[in-house]
Amino acid sequence: MPTFFKIVPRNESLTIMKYVFCVLGFLFVGIQNCLGQSLQVVELVSMWTSKDSLQVTVQLTTSSDSLEVPIWAFQYDIEISEGLQFSGVTSVATMSEVDGWTTGSNIEKRRVAGFSSSQQAIHKSGPMITMLFVRSLPSEELQLCLSDLRLNSGDPSPNPSRPCISL
Repeated sequence: MPTFFKIVPRNESLTIMKYVFCVLGFLFVGIQNCLGQSLQVVELVSMWTSKDSLQVTVQLTTSSDSLEVPIWAFQYDIEISEGLQFSGVTSVATMSEVDGWTTGSNIEKRRVAGFSSSQQAIHKSGPMITMLFVRSLPSEELQLCLSDLRLNSGDPSPNPSRPCISL
């Protein structure tokens, strides 16, 4: 089921340097008063690349081609079934592949984050980032959910509903 987030326009007077400090503060310390959340439909699209390798893309979807509030940063945690092992992320063929974007993951905590340190915000719908998984146990029913999904930072907190996919 799609997940929605409340739109709160960002302060247009923020300089890029202030914005970078804001994003870094959010990612590493939990500072949440710099920018507002962005309202987007977030869907998960999966593709098995081999018998035991899975790619799941986080897809931003809107009714129009452009987002009302651009995405400058994102962060979320991954909840997965025992039969899957998180192995990392790739930005290849996604909107976070452009220069100025930094993406990464903490495999042990199953956390994914990314931010733009340039003028290259995500302004349209499409694939945001792709997560990589390996099937670690034979299982017929697997589930993957994103929790604590934040698009930009700030108040209000993200909507408690979360995108999930059955594999």
